[in-house]
Amino acid sequence: MSRRDLLILAVFVYLLGHIIQAIANLFERLLDKSLGDRKKGDLLKNTLEKIVRGHEIVFLEKKMDREKQGTLPPEIIERVRETVSSYYKLDPSDVRKLKEKALNELCDAAVVANGAPEERDIYVYREGFYRGVSLALCFVALALLCPLARQLVVHDISVASKLGSWEPWPRAFAAAAFASYLGSCFAYFRYWRFRNYRIDGSFLFFLSLGKANRSLKA
Repeated sequence: MSRRDLLILAVFVYLLGHIIQAIANLFERLLDKSLGDRKKGDLLKNTLEKIVRGHEIVFLEKKMDREKQGTLPPEIIERVRETVSSYYKLDPSDVRKLKEKALNELCDAAVVANGAPEERDIYVYREGFYRGVSLALCFVALALLCPLARQLVVHDISVASKLGSWEPWPRAFAAAAFASYLGSCFAYFRYWRFRNYRIDGSFLFFLSLGKANRSLKA
C-alpha cells in the first residue's frame, strides 16, 4: 500500500471509530429506555431482560440493573441525597424524588467544577473504549455470519465440494463469528464495570467534597 492509501485508511478508521461511539451512545439510550421505566408485559422489555439474564448467568456477572446507578448500598445513596440537598440548596423532598441517574449527574457536575480527580478521566475513557469495542465486535460477528449464510444457501457445503477451494469452510466463519460475539460480551461487561467505577467514584468524591466544604465553613 502507498502512503496515500495508508493515510486514507487511517482517516477512515478514525472516523469509523467516532461513528461506532455515536452508535454505541444511541444503543445505550435504547437499553436505558427499554429496561428502565416501562409497562409490564412489554415484549421488548421481556426479551431484553431474558437476554441480559442469560448473559449474567453465562458470564458469572452480578445483576445489571440499569435503573440503579453504581454498586453503593442504599444507605450511602441516602447520604448522598442529603449532601446534594445541602450543597445545591435544594428542598430535601425534591431531592428524594430524583432518580439515581439525575442524582449522579448533579454529583458529577460538582466534582468536575471543583477539579475532578485523575481516576474519573480514566474511568470515562475506558468506559467509552470498551463500549465501542463491544459494539464493533458485535458488528464483526454479524458480518461474519453473512458469508456463512451465503455458503449455506447458495453453495454446496459438502466436504467433497470444498476440496481444492480457496474459500474457508462454513465452520470457520461460524467459529470466527462466535469468537467475536464472546469478545463483544466480555468487552461489554468490562464497560459495565468501569461504568460502575465511574458512578461510585462520583458519589464518593462528592461526599468527600461536601465534607470538605463543611469543614471549611466550620
